[in-house]
Amino acid sequence: EGEVVYVRREEGETQTRLAVPATLLDKINAGPLAYLDRTLPTFPPTADVTKVVLVRDGQTNELDKEKKDDKTPPVWKFKQPKELADRTADAKTVDDLIADLRQLNADKLLVEKPTDGELEKYGLKPPSLQATVTIKSGDKTEDKVYRFGKLSDDKSVRYAQQSDRPVVFQIRPTSIV
Repeated sequence: EGEVVYVRREEGETQTRLAVPATLLDKINAGPLAYLDRTLPTFPPTADVTKVVLVRDGQTNELDKEKKDDKTPPVWKFKQPKELADRTADAKTVDDLIADLRQLNADKLLVEKPTDGELEKYGLKPPSLQATVTIKSGDKTEDKVYRFGKLSDDKSVRYAQQSDRPVVFQIRPTSIV
């Protein structure tokens, strides 16, 4: 009734009747994904990010970090689109984007192993925005790919996915997308 659920607990011959918040019923019916760790794979703040690629609505923005020498701080330079090639990007804006991606949190896990149909349902095939961060460690590079889909009907959450973990999750809308 309303915000209350009535529960009867039986233990042997003993019966107990309780009124509990309706939110308890939501937790009981949540399913196994509600109990998985929502921590997203990330990279440390000290990671050497060398490239950021953003693809939105078919347009690619590619930024490379260029370092001339040990005395001069690195700068972010556009590689794409062609009309911005070799122009210097605002370092704070790029660093803020990298930090936002690194600190991304899943509010809720939705689908552990999504089908193509489920990816389409959440706007992830194709994604409305894909962000790729390239990290250099020694002689190796690693790409961290973040895919962002559509907003929920009430616009309170956005659907997303990472390359390190195929699960579809929801996040709060951010400045990223």
